Amino acid sequence: MPWKTQSAKEQRIELVTLARKPGANISELARRFGVSRKTVYKWLKRDDMDDRSRRPKNSAKRVPPQQGAIQSRPQSPIRDNPMIPPYLDMLLDAVRRPQERLLRTMDGLSLAQLNALPVAASAPTIKSIGWLVWHTAREQDLQIAALAGTEALWTRDGWNRRFAFDLPDDTEDWRHTPAEAAQVIIRDAALLRDYLAAATQAVIDYLQQLPPDAFAARLQHIRTALDQLRPREDDPDLQHSILWQQLLMITRTLEPCYQALAQA
Repeated sequence: MPWKTQSAKEQRIELVTLARKPGANISELARRFGVSRKTVYKWLKRDDMDDRSRRPKNSAKRVPPQQGAIQSRPQSPIRDNPMIPPYLDMLLDAVRRPQERLLRTMDGLSLAQLNALPVAASAPTIKSIGWLVWHTAREQDLQIAALAGTEALWTRDGWNRRFAFDLPDDTEDWRHTPAEAAQVIIRDAALLRDYLAAATQAVIDYLQQLPPDAFAARLQHIRTALDQLRPREDDPDLQHSILWQQLLMITRTLEPCYQALAQA
């Protein structure tokens, strides 16, 4: 491996070591490690950096082990497949989780609720739930198409015609103004679910055909981008900081996958 991977505990130890140095900038360290200032101060008070469960030791809803465990999530056919490498197993699970959470969010909502702009008067940049689900699917679609060198599902499979938004096919949804976001009107919730499912499956199909060394190369690319985009404390560009936070989140999500890859 061309870099050293760190466990969560090792990252906490590194953060606390740096935070205890004279003149340490807690705000900068919090941004660098993707945590809040409150979390940094919490770890500074601890004697160990081990993971701690937030679940209370005694709970009326807690089932004793002898009564059998209750699974909180349905088993995935991939997770039980011994032919799937552990690093890919974890990564595919991470891909499916956003889809599961978005579907739970949509469950029971009317079209009016999906399309509502919740705080249009006070915070017009906050989009509708329908826009957020569509945006998630579209970004998966566009980015995987770019990586694979194929046409996006949005145009190739005619999703653009079925949604029929009053927007160009190449609309940059990550830059949508409130007026543009308001044009993303969901008229069929099932259609939105289907597009999300298709985009998620495209990600899964792409990941499953990548050789192990390709995973390593992509994480190194993300790390390089992260270093290049790391903002200074006085950086006035909010989008710049958000992009850095997104890259940092992706890197930390992928770390366990690459630790498993190194052991494969």
